[in-house]
Amino acid sequence: MTTENKRIKELRQTLGLTLQIFADSIDVSKQYLSRVENGLTDLSKEKIYLISQKYNVSADWLLLGLGNMFLPDERIQENFFDKSINEFTNLIDIYNQYLLAVCPIVEKNYDDATMEGIIETANYLFFQDCINEEVFYSNPVKMKDILKSKMEKSEDFQIKVIGTYYFKLTQREEMKPKKKSKLHN
Repeated sequence: MTTENKRIKELRQTLGLTLQIFADSIDVSKQYLSRVENGLTDLSKEKIYLISQKYNVSADWLLLGLGNMFLPDERIQENFFDKSINEFTNLIDIYNQYLLAVCPIVEKNYDDATMEGIIETANYLFFQDCINEEVFYSNPVKMKDILKSKMEKSEDFQIKVIGTYYFKLTQREEMKPKKKSKLHN
């Protein structure tokens, strides 16, 4: 399996999309996408470009494994800084709700959970919901509805939180410098 194929699968799983939903979003069959993810065929550059545009994914990461998976979304940043103080307060409230929802789930499933990991997980899920739902902070009421809907599907949300925490944990572990082993004579 080429690393590009692995990254396509990793992206789909990070986005929390089924094979069918992801395949439909890029206008290929589920079977074709499965063959791509299993390294049996390559995805056309047109489809890679479509994925990059649709999901705000770095083409460098997707094709070469360089940099971060997602590009910073300038629309998010522009919208974020252009909002009034009331809208900003609403966003902070929504973000706090993500933290309050994520914290007990992570702590229940990971005895050694760190606050850094919990915050990274909540932050990641918050931004993903904004991007996937194409809300871009423009509608705090809609963001609250999205979170409420996710919480009503508690088991699905818990699985997503646990998976995201694990994903972020492994990313942090990969970033740590490897310790040199001491040779004893």
